[in-house]
Amino acid sequence: MIKQVCSKLICILCKRSNLNQSVLKMVATALINTLSLLCNEDSILQNIIDILHMEDSNSSVFLVWSNEEKTPTKIDVHSMISLKIVLAAGICEQNWWHAVNYHSTIMPIISTMSLYCCTKLLHHMLFALQTLRCCLDHTLKQNDVLLDESLQSKIFEVLLGNWENYIPSVMDQNLLLCESFIKCLKQKNSEVNKEKFWHFLTNVSCTLKSKYYMMGVCFLSDFYYEDVLDSWLIDNMVYSLSRSYLVTAGAWCHKVLVKNVLTEEKWKNTFLERVIDLVCYSDICIRQNVCNYWLPTAIKYYPNIIQLLYDRVIEKYNVIQKHCWVTKEMYCKNRNIDELQRYLHSVILIVKLERPAKFNTITYNCVQEALKCSDELIRGDAFLCCQTFNGVKSHVPMQGMSAESCQVFQDIFQFLEENINCDDANLRQTIYKVFKNYVRNTEGQFHKCAVPIDLVVRYVK
Repeated sequence: MIKQVCSKLICILCKRSNLNQSVLKMVATALINTLSLLCNEDSILQNIIDILHMEDSNSSVFLVWSNEEKTPTKIDVHSMISLKIVLAAGICEQNWWHAVNYHSTIMPIISTMSLYCCTKLLHHMLFALQTLRCCLDHTLKQNDVLLDESLQSKIFEVLLGNWENYIPSVMDQNLLLCESFIKCLKQKNSEVNKEKFWHFLTNVSCTLKSKYYMMGVCFLSDFYYEDVLDSWLIDNMVYSLSRSYLVTAGAWCHKVLVKNVLTEEKWKNTFLERVIDLVCYSDICIRQNVCNYWLPTAIKYYPNIIQLLYDRVIEKYNVIQKHCWVTKEMYCKNRNIDELQRYLHSVILIVKLERPAKFNTITYNCVQEALKCSDELIRGDAFLCCQTFNGVKSHVPMQGMSAESCQVFQDIFQFLEENINCDDANLRQTIYKVFKNYVRNTEGQFHKCAVPIDLVVRYVK
């Protein structure tokens, strides 16, 4: 009776590989538990090792229950890869640490699963990643199970290969695998493995997203050196700001550092000067990326740095502005005007980060200048600043309101008159977004306005 049940379960694993992963895993676990009623654990492990060593192209297995059987039972295999992964997953569910062959079984499983973690078939890849992570978690429970260098290299390749995979489920499993792998390295000969791992990361190209995610996981797992925040790491993170496909990866690594590793003083010593240079950089995309992806996180955890950033950037802007005024030659004057616009944009980007807009009149003078700038991106960012300057609802000039608040309102409508028919798609989208907020926030307050109603209604239409 038990043999018949085992035969049925084996047939399901061999012929029904299209079943759900969790179902196949349950069947494999049931098969191994049932087999343990017929034979000892070491023989079961040895048979699974033999299957793991079979060629993937094999289309059948032979079932022999005893040496007395002259004709083995042939069972066709729909997918040998699926069968190997399922049996490996089933073994990982067992607690057979006392078995003689268990340690020699885990290593072939890790080796085999690492090959299937980069396959083109998604269901095989996910199942193999889960099984490989489970194997690594099992090795953490045994002090005498060590990963040799060849297995470490294979797992490195798996991590690197799958972090460039855009399927969310694969990326999630890969992140979990990386965490388990780092825990293994940390537990087994920690200092040596730490040195090897960071030496490996140093030589990985900074054009790969996986490098930034792996560094972030190392920081989360406290698997790093104190002096690792040297120039090469900062240079790599700065490089990520120059490539659109790397920006989010570099920003995640920066967020991990800010949230879990660096104090405010340490962040200032490590990042402040570089960030100020980046905010004032000649490439407008880098300026926007550092302000959109890095600084909001830094300001959230270190609120005091916003004023420091503003003071440093406005100081640079004032120096360039004075130099531009005293320049006589036309060529140098044009070049200085371009540089002036760049630093003006830097001021606007910093102002845009501070939602309550606690800055002084000098700040709004910069915003007014930026609203008239020849660059559409700078004009759009300046217009975004207007909606939070002195509070959103104060932009509608009410009876008895200060002249400064009325000035903001007048500048907004002057900007709309000049830019409402612009050709730039990004600027049009910004205008629509900001003006929609104005209409929403001023709804029901028109009777209090100090300006003619038709001036507002004209733009609502």
